[in-house]
Amino acid sequence: MPVDVRTVIEVRHVFYEVSPYYVMVDYPPVETGPPARMVMAGFDVDVFGLKASDEPQPSVDYELLHSTLQEVRAKVAPRTTDACYLEVIPYDSTVYFDAKHNFREETLLRIRITHQRGLDKPANKAEEWALQNLERELHHLGIRSLKGAL
Repeated sequence: MPVDVRTVIEVRHVFYEVSPYYVMVDYPPVETGPPARMVMAGFDVDVFGLKASDEPQPSVDYELLHSTLQEVRAKVAPRTTDACYLEVIPYDSTVYFDAKHNFREETLLRIRITHQRGLDKPANKAEEWALQNLERELHHLGIRSLKGAL
């Protein structure tokens, strides 16, 4: 892991937010039928970083953070069980404007924690355990949760 990733995390005010990851199962017919059923299949861990307005996208810092999160995923994934699956999803061409913070520009990387037991199966302790381990690794890097970053 490059030495300067911690500096990037500090300077960019990188933080993360956890939300449930849902999939829709039992699609209903167009006119009739029972409503679609949503199943919580895991978690999305969104990692945000403040973007400098004058830099092109994706930035060197974004690429560094992406590769670092890939390393974190690779470290956590082998310790998971029950067909648990972790994936880093880049959004390098997207900039988010955070309405909660005066519309500051932020970039996003998402780490999805889910499973391969079937779409109709809900998340269980395996995904919760993976989330706990992932959060521990993020904290070790200096990336705080949204609650801790405010």
